[in-house]
Formats: sequence, C-alpha cells, structure tokens
Amino acid sequence: MLPSIQILYGQLNQINAMRYTVNEIEIELAEVGATSKSIIRPEQVEEVLPLSFEKAIRLENITFNYPGSSRAVLENFSLEIPKNRSVGIIGPTGSGKSTLVDIVLGLHRPQSG
Repeated sequence: MLPSIQILYGQLNQINAMRYTVNEIEIELAEVGATSKSIIRPEQVEEVLPLSFEKAIRLENITFNYPGSSRAVLENFSLEIPKNRSVGIIGPTGSGKSTLVDIVLGLHRPQSG
C-alpha cells in the first residue's frame, strides 16, 4: 500500500505546485478577454446541427487563410476519408497539417470550398 500512497502524495504535490500557474493563466485570459473582440463567447456561438456520417468525410476545393496573412495555407485542397479508414498526414513544418486537422474538426472554417 505504501507505493500507492507515495504515488498519490506525489500527484497531490504536483497539482499544488501547478496551482499558481493555472491561476496566472486564468488572470491573463480574463485580461485578454476584456480587451479582445476576437475571443468567441458562448452567446456568440451559433447552434450547429449534428452531421450525419454515412460514407466519408469530404473536403472539396477548400481554401483557408489565417487573418492578416497574404498567403493561403490551403488552396483548392481536396480530400476524402472513407468511413472506417485511417489517414496519416505528413509534411514539413508550416505545410498546413494542423490547419487541415482543425478544419476537419470544425475548429476553422475555410473561406471557400
């Protein structure tokens, strides 16, 4: 039982040590929220109906630019992921891998496509 208690004690110490950092992040986010209009608040979110997923996830000719950027991260990009299949996304840094995943997850909306 002693090893389990030691693990629990270690985890409690770690939580206690991180409390200050979490409080600082909370304060900074509150300050940014008070001065920024780019943060989406719950009352600004439109109701999104669930998507049916029958055959595949399909992106057709999507284009995405980050605000303030003159270069498109994805331009006329198409992808189809069949249901019950896995896909690996590889490429160099800055090629748009994370942006693509964010679009698939609905965290970003493409400008077209």
